[in-house]
Amino acid sequence: MIKYILKNITSFIKKEHFLFVLVVLSIFCSIIMVLFVFGFFHHIEQEKLDAEYGENELVISFNKYPGQVTKGDMMDVVLDLDENTLDNCYIDFNGHFQNEHSDDIAIDHSMLMVSMSFSVIDGRITVAPTVGKQLKDNGVLKDGVYFTAQQVEKGEYVCIAPSWNNGEEILDDEAVFWAEKYSVSKNGNYIIDGKEYKCIGHADWVTVIPVVPVTTVTDDCYLQEVVFTFYNPIKKVEYENISKTIRDKYGEIADIPDINIVEDNSIKFYNSLLMLCIALALISGIIVSFLYQYIILQRAYIYTVYRMCGMTRTYVKIMSFFECLIVSLIVCISGTVIFDLFILPYMSRFFEYMYLSYTVYTYLIMNLVYIAVTSIVLFISINMYIKKSIITGLGAM
Repeated sequence: MIKYILKNITSFIKKEHFLFVLVVLSIFCSIIMVLFVFGFFHHIEQEKLDAEYGENELVISFNKYPGQVTKGDMMDVVLDLDENTLDNCYIDFNGHFQNEHSDDIAIDHSMLMVSMSFSVIDGRITVAPTVGKQLKDNGVLKDGVYFTAQQVEKGEYVCIAPSWNNGEEILDDEAVFWAEKYSVSKNGNYIIDGKEYKCIGHADWVTVIPVVPVTTVTDDCYLQEVVFTFYNPIKKVEYENISKTIRDKYGEIADIPDINIVEDNSIKFYNSLLMLCIALALISGIIVSFLYQYIILQRAYIYTVYRMCGMTRTYVKIMSFFECLIVSLIVCISGTVIFDLFILPYMSRFFEYMYLSYTVYTYLIMNLVYIAVTSIVLFISINMYIKKSIITGLGAM
């Protein structure tokens, strides 16, 4: 049987190449559509969950291993992050200078001397675009203004001091300690790490430290923590991008918390996706069956000769079915490989969760579903039209 199946396929390619191309294109486009729809709807559903349940802030701490992470090294790590992730957040480095220590272990362990706030846009270290307005609107920025892009990019020595440094009461020992570290020059500038910073505003921070442009601090400044603040709830793909990049660099030194990222793993959702894929496969099977209906009728004479040579009708049907199945399998596997290597990386630029939707198992299930549904449709179609084809062939003789 295999010999006749391969002979029919070869004949099909040579003598009816236009029709063969139509069959291949139909199967190829169908399997691509099935794979795309699966990932696209998974992406949409995860986006809804992110918006409803997600968190906006990711705080990565280095408290367990003080003095292990410097500003310069961490900046290199941040610049290696995915561009889409960086576009959706701004970053704060919180740390202390190497020459700053306290006799109080609790205070020294906090190591907070200065905060460095910035954003990365198109590879440039600059100011976070909307933060100044948000701080003003929320009443956090008590007076003055926030940094400008020019001040951050050019490394101008300006700072925003905590409001207690503007005459308000100092509440705890840590605040007292850090307040003593900030001396004020004759012209009213703050002396931070031996440099004069012009105070351009006062803010009611949760911490008791000033905020300065990251470009004004030396690379050997030790970091206690890095804070990623997102404009929208953190997506799973963003969280995994940050976690993997920092973990690859620092291992267990980095304390990366679990955050509330809800994934839709419900049976109901995946059953809905599966039904949608089955529907698409059914439509594809019907289209391909119409093409094969024409092919079968074109082969009326050949099938009649087979019957006259002693082939049973069942044998002819099985041979035609496996001919179609072999072509479908080859095209499906090729389409899946092309989708994974070329289409998926491109589409993931626009639909982040699509990339996380596919595994070897996913591809296997989608292909099995597609082949199973189209095979059923084709088998029914072939069963119907082989008899008609043989009758037509006998009439022609």
